[in-house]
Amino acid sequence: MKKLAYSLKASATVYDAGPELYYLSYSRQKHGDEAVLNQLRQDFGKREELSPADASIRAGQFLKDIDRLAAREFHFEAMRDTLDQQADKQKDLDREASSSHTTGLA
Repeated sequence: MKKLAYSLKASATVYDAGPELYYLSYSRQKHGDEAVLNQLRQDFGKREELSPADASIRAGQFLKDIDRLAAREFHFEAMRDTLDQQADKQKDLDREASSSHTTGLA
């Protein structure tokens, strides 16, 4: 049941992010990356109080990350699977340790 709750929360996050990604993609197509980068640079500069150079880096990296996300280059599915396997392995070790500790007391 917990796994379903995680899936529902993850789906809600994707659903919530969808409109923002849509508006970003639309703006990039209509106005071009240069205009979007300039706007992002200004926004990051003001919101995060960054220098012009740092705001430029932040804006550029942001767009590159969005592109990589769209191209599925982050491999988050594999990361989730690895973390799940590690957690399962730890549960098994904990269960074995608890079982041997209980057995040793008898």
